[in-house]
Amino acid sequence: MLQGKLQRRSQRPVVRALRESDDPGFQVVGRFLECEIHRHPPAGPISTSHLMRSALDSGLRPRIEAALDRIRRHLILTGALLGFGGPSMSAAGGPDQARDDGLARFAEGVQPGCAMGIFGPEKTRYDSAGYARLASARRLDENTQFLAASTSKQFTALAVLTLIDEGKLKFEDPARRWVPELAGAVGDATVAELLHHTAGVRDHVNLLFLVGVEALAGVDRGRTLALMARQQRTNFPSGTRSQYSNGNYFVLAEIVRRVSGTPLETFAADRIFTPAGMTRSYFLGGAEPVALADGHQPQGKQPGFRVANDRPATNGSGGLVTTVADLSRFEQAFRAVTMPWNPRIKAWFLTPGTLRSGELAILPEFGTPYGTGVGLTAVGDDLQMAHGGGAEGFRSEYVRMRDAPIGVAVLCNRLDADASALALEALRIARNASPPPSDPAARAPTRADAPPKPPEPSLLRAVAGKYRVEELDAIFDITPTDNGFEVKIRSPFTPVSDYTETWGGLTMEEPDTLKSGPLRIDLDRHAERPRIVALSFGRRVEGIAFQRVDADPEK
Repeated sequence: MLQGKLQRRSQRPVVRALRESDDPGFQVVGRFLECEIHRHPPAGPISTSHLMRSALDSGLRPRIEAALDRIRRHLILTGALLGFGGPSMSAAGGPDQARDDGLARFAEGVQPGCAMGIFGPEKTRYDSAGYARLASARRLDENTQFLAASTSKQFTALAVLTLIDEGKLKFEDPARRWVPELAGAVGDATVAELLHHTAGVRDHVNLLFLVGVEALAGVDRGRTLALMARQQRTNFPSGTRSQYSNGNYFVLAEIVRRVSGTPLETFAADRIFTPAGMTRSYFLGGAEPVALADGHQPQGKQPGFRVANDRPATNGSGGLVTTVADLSRFEQAFRAVTMPWNPRIKAWFLTPGTLRSGELAILPEFGTPYGTGVGLTAVGDDLQMAHGGGAEGFRSEYVRMRDAPIGVAVLCNRLDADASALALEALRIARNASPPPSDPAARAPTRADAPPKPPEPSLLRAVAGKYRVEELDAIFDITPTDNGFEVKIRSPFTPVSDYTETWGGLTMEEPDTLKSGPLRIDLDRHAERPRIVALSFGRRVEGIAFQRVDADPEK
């Protein structure tokens, strides 16, 4: 009893300092602690719960939570404050170890951040830092819903594998059997080649950007199918290369719809999410959000963030909404090989793709083989499965081991978060593995090649003009500028006014090729009138044919 009195006496100056602080958040925290220490209010018959309700109703919640964040950080650093000892508090609010350093930078003030789940080896641990919605100062936690973007692909793949397991679909089925109107877009690709990104299908997201679409939320399945149906070729002959493309998984989602008779969002809810106990997960269009975070982007040179909530209107390549707690349940089903998994499906899921030559297909963006919806990396005798994703204001990464019972999911509601680095480092720590050795070659100076030259202004003037692009159902009106082109795009996706963009900073990479970033413009300089022949956007959209339709001004 005497010890308790001495402890309360030592706490009073700190509590008094909080109550007398200039910060309203600290004032409320101090008043609350005083009520708790004395077990009765020091001034008038008011309960602590009533005190906090009144404070929150008055709009002080952001201040209070910011004050608590600062207090929590001091708890972690010193191990004791106000006489409390024992374990520190994790961001999730329970006794745990100190916050992972990777999330610490999201804990200062009111800003978007990340939620993390570390699954295994012996228990699941959650951590989070930041806010789901800045306006209402709602904190992130393991039950916050995030847009998972391309991390969705493994769930689309799992839906396809389920149909194959039931005998309703085959790996060797030509994709055009199920989507005949997309015969040009899919060529002779098989279902397996779509799964493994060896099909050569153009990326529908990049196609939409090329025709002037700025927000994916406004382009539904029907309009996207119509655009894909205009494609007359694949990027490369199916099975001859490996190249990541969202278009492969858009087509797979359509195949799921036609084989099963239900859209992917319904099929996944019935056959994947419900059996796995993923009560807060769904593909867009399949449920109403319960606790969906806002996405955010930094405001450039200005401090702070802007809300960035463009969400695709189609599923398959993306569109999954999920939580780290739901991914923990999915992880448990994977380990136990319970629904929606079975031994056959799990084996198929982990089988890397091959080219038609029999060569192992290495996905350039991953630098590894690709299973069905996940990249595969050998780690000793084990196998690491990983996939990340990025949307307008979200980042995600889900990585796990095949044999060691360890996995990590990181979901972020800010574009500038490196979810992949956070997840891989947490996985390394959980596996008790050494940090990867530094690569001296990466730091070695390299010989600088001569910078590419800008094109002659006369060439830009010669190839400028109006072009019809059948595969995009668009007119490109191209005007030369000092170092490139101003391009006005007219298409069914820009019904109100032409969409204008700049293709600046062009350089002559080859005698008949202009480049600027991922943009590649192939020319015919030897024609009677020099012209643009084709346009490519990185390796995801190659060889879109251009046809000049304007008259020669010199004739």
